[in-house]
Amino acid sequence: MFKKLVNKTNSQIIGSHCSKIIFGRTKKLKNCPFLRSKRSKKRESLTVDKDDRKFNVDVDPILDKNKITGFVLYISDITEHRKAEKVLEESEEKFRTLTENINVGLYRNTVGAKGKFIEANPAIVKMFGFKDKKEFLAYNVSELYLHSQERKRFNNGMLKRGFVKNEELQLKKVDGTKFLGSISAEAIKDENGNVQFYDGIVVDITERKKIEDALQKKENDLRTLFNAMTDIVLEIDYDGKYINIAPTMPDLLYRLSTEMLGKTLHEIFPPKEADKFLSAIQKSLDKVKIVSIEYPLEIRNKIIWFEARITPKTKNTILFIAHEITERRQAEEALRKSEKKYRDLFEKSKDALLIIHNGKFVDCNQATIKMLRYNSKNEFLNISPAELSPKKQPDGKMSFIKANEMMKIALKNGSHRFEWDHKKSDGEIFPVEVLLTAISSDEKNQIIHTVWRDITERKQAEQALKESEKRFKQLVENANDIIYQLDVKGYITYVNPVTLKMGSYTKKDLIGKKYLEIVHPDYYHEIKRFFRTQFTNKIKNTYKEFPVKTKSGSLVWLGQNVQLLFEKNKIIGYQAVARDITARKKSELALRESENRFKYLFEQSPVSIWEEDFSKVYEYLNALKKKGIENFKDYFEKHLDEVNKCSKMVSILEINEKTNELFKTKNKNELITNLGSIFTEESLSSFIEQLCAIAQNETRYKGECINKTLDGKIINVALEFNVVPGYEKDYSRVLISLIDITEQKRAGEEIRNSRERLKMLNKIIRHDIANDFIVIKSAINIYRRASDAKMIDEIERRVDKSLNTIDNYRKYESFIDLNQDLHELEIAEILNDIIAEFPKIKFNIQGNCKVFADNALDSVFTNLITNSIKHGNSTKIDVKISLEDNMCKINFIDNGTGIPDKIKGKIFDEGFFHGKAGHTGIGLHIIKQTIERYGGSISIEDNKPSGAVFIIELRRAL
Repeated sequence: MFKKLVNKTNSQIIGSHCSKIIFGRTKKLKNCPFLRSKRSKKRESLTVDKDDRKFNVDVDPILDKNKITGFVLYISDITEHRKAEKVLEESEEKFRTLTENINVGLYRNTVGAKGKFIEANPAIVKMFGFKDKKEFLAYNVSELYLHSQERKRFNNGMLKRGFVKNEELQLKKVDGTKFLGSISAEAIKDENGNVQFYDGIVVDITERKKIEDALQKKENDLRTLFNAMTDIVLEIDYDGKYINIAPTMPDLLYRLSTEMLGKTLHEIFPPKEADKFLSAIQKSLDKVKIVSIEYPLEIRNKIIWFEARITPKTKNTILFIAHEITERRQAEEALRKSEKKYRDLFEKSKDALLIIHNGKFVDCNQATIKMLRYNSKNEFLNISPAELSPKKQPDGKMSFIKANEMMKIALKNGSHRFEWDHKKSDGEIFPVEVLLTAISSDEKNQIIHTVWRDITERKQAEQALKESEKRFKQLVENANDIIYQLDVKGYITYVNPVTLKMGSYTKKDLIGKKYLEIVHPDYYHEIKRFFRTQFTNKIKNTYKEFPVKTKSGSLVWLGQNVQLLFEKNKIIGYQAVARDITARKKSELALRESENRFKYLFEQSPVSIWEEDFSKVYEYLNALKKKGIENFKDYFEKHLDEVNKCSKMVSILEINEKTNELFKTKNKNELITNLGSIFTEESLSSFIEQLCAIAQNETRYKGECINKTLDGKIINVALEFNVVPGYEKDYSRVLISLIDITEQKRAGEEIRNSRERLKMLNKIIRHDIANDFIVIKSAINIYRRASDAKMIDEIERRVDKSLNTIDNYRKYESFIDLNQDLHELEIAEILNDIIAEFPKIKFNIQGNCKVFADNALDSVFTNLITNSIKHGNSTKIDVKISLEDNMCKINFIDNGTGIPDKIKGKIFDEGFFHGKAGHTGIGLHIIKQTIERYGGSISIEDNKPSGAVFIIELRRAL
């Protein structure tokens, strides 16, 4: 070791003086350990620096009867040892400094329900509202709990487990203010395992919990809305496996959800049904489109029909949303049976029954074929209607002209009865009585129901009037339609068997009774007015629909052709030919109820809903496709006028009340009138995405956009665009829903900012402060061994550096928390915009800096420049921008007349004025207040040789 220190050989060392060998000098050192040992007659030491290393030199005297006969020299390399001591000292000091300056509460307290605090850092003292540490330590721990039983429970848990982590407790400050704290603590035990005290960390999480509770409330609201759904909602993958089952309508599930989750369709359903479902699912995923299916299932011994929409969710899963349609299917089946019934009546009727569509025969029954002696229906329908009549009718009118007149009367009045000469296939002319009943009077879709009755015999024996009346009565009796007659006072004089059968009546039940006694009471006055109007206005034939009661009390809806009965031009009563339209009426009623239910849901929805017509937009986009436009996003971004053109093509059909509430409008008209104020420039990008989705024939779109309320408030909304099923071919009905997510966006931004600040603190602690603590600890170790005063200076420098880092971050974080309304602004950018307003002044701007401020900073700079020109007659202004620690320094230097020394201390005072013009200091006073609100300062100096220098310091954006 000695050779390593002196770097000499044995021959060079032996016989040489120690001062020369060790210290490289012949003159003896005053601090020489040999000299000191000679005087003290005991061990003396010295630390020697040699070639970047440290050595400890110990000299022991060799005594013989208290006389020194020689010395023993010990040399040891203490370089690493001193470094380790320094690191330890730095670490200890770093931990102490961090404890004193960290924003988290740290404490140590004794055990038990009445435990006392024995140590605390400034953060916890401030957290509980105490003046100082001494006042805090005087309190019992339990006094700071809102509920004493929580302290007891906490203490028992610590004794049992030895620690707690992030336990939330209700605490209170010294003034009684409540707050929520998150505590993590550890029980410190002695060598015998007895708990001596608790070391813990306290964090005030009151504000964080408020945000979490608000988010939880929104989640619960959405969950409540989801649970109110009456549809079955399933998530299934490409192989038919159940991934998720929503807890909606469990009674409509084929099996319990617990039995279905994780299973495949083939494990739940018979092969045929499973194959059908799987095929539809795979079709939806393969073609990436919505697939609809209808299917029946036997659930609890009952057949239930469902309609399902299968929508791709991910590349491998779909959402299967099904709702029950059993009643609708039953109604459709009833309608089908009803149509079959009337088809049977039509085919089996003894009368010739025909259907005329737009002047041509399109259908007839077998009686028609027989009457006209044709071989088949197909042969008859291929005959021109003109060939079924002679050239002229008995009154001399041309058959073709008169036939058109008769149909016009029927279409106008609803029905028309008249006599007509027809021609059979073999050319025989015969008379018929024709009844034309208008089923549809639409000009492009005229449908007339025709009844022919051969009246040949009646014409041949007109004199036998009674027999003819009897024969007519027989025809009525055998008709399949409901037929009845009333006198002018409304009493029933005749009913045919079908009428009796329809209501389970006997003739005794009806003949002589008032017709109004068997109608539904809700329609009593309406039907009474109907008969009175027909009688008063002598309307010969009218079609009317209204309900009548059967003998059992049930209702039957009748579609009736009511005709006036005449005798010698005098009205003697009414005759009605009716059909049972109950099934159709029930379907109409069900449809009306469904529409009312949809309208109620539309109006009561908690979400803003718009019903819009995009059909013109859809046509226009197709026209652009034909012109070769393929990249619509690029096209619309380059042609914003086309976007505005498309927006004007959209028709708003309806909005719900939530929409008016969201945009602060009174009604739909006010909303439409102010669309230009509601939709911002930021809304254009969302509308372009919608146009692109329509161009790709997509029926659903989700996105976000920024709108304004009528009072100017900016709101963020989540937008969903859905084409109503059945309108995919023209986009004429589109539902757009908007959900206000402004608060959600704001909360998310605040959370992101908090995370960034925490990352910054963590980086500072892990890098800057950690490095300083390592140096401090090493310095402490070296100082312990060598008492080197330089180490104290190094320790102090590193401590000051760490404290300054912590203090800077604390000030920065405090400033950000207190000034949430300020933004990051670039000084040079603001000044370049302002100086354009002063073209006669020469400006020179050097440097740049980003600061925390708001739009009032423009007024500060503008006011300073204006004052310099107006009151100082300046022609040149230099602006120098520089960075100093966490501040941005801005010097406004002009070449004007300057500011007298006697008023420099007053110019920022409110109400101060100077000069003949009497200009007050209100402008500079406001400037000073504004800058101080930003956490900055302003001062003034002279500019040599003339002019003034305004010095502004603002908080720098890190």
